[in-house]
Amino acid sequence: MLLCVGALLFSQAGQSDGFPEYEVKAALLFKIARFVEWPASSFDPALPELRLCVIGEDPFGAALDSLAGKQVQGRAVRILRARQPGEHAAECHIAFLNEPNEKRLRAWLRALDGAPVLTVGDVDGFSHNGGTVNLLIRDRRVKFEVNVTASELAGLKISAQLLQLATIVGTRS
Repeated sequence: MLLCVGALLFSQAGQSDGFPEYEVKAALLFKIARFVEWPASSFDPALPELRLCVIGEDPFGAALDSLAGKQVQGRAVRILRARQPGEHAAECHIAFLNEPNEKRLRAWLRALDGAPVLTVGDVDGFSHNGGTVNLLIRDRRVKFEVNVTASELAGLKISAQLLQLATIVGTRS
């Protein structure tokens, strides 16, 4: 159902100048978050929020802002934006890395190594370079890859329901 929503939205939108690619991707980020379990220690008990960070240029604009305050697993979504990976990295639960340069992307992923952060990108090779979820456009649909090894190293548990809809990269333990 998760993938179908993104595919349907993308198909209806078409690929015209007004194509809402990042509206669809923002909606998918929100839906994907519902299928991920973070370690309890990654949350501040006094601050019940899920922090979604955009690192690099922000392609989402208002589409992502519309998620602020919505609830995921009993936590309000808070949007943070950073130009450098270290700026909010320790505060993120989800980090959308918008870096087309593969060398810099790898550096940003290394900066988040071992942290309980769901790393998300949308460039070819993202999940193969250690990113957790890669949102890709294929056949006029947004599809996604999940790097299971990266999620395990981050201490994240991704629902089997989500994994059934994804292309798996890495190994399952």
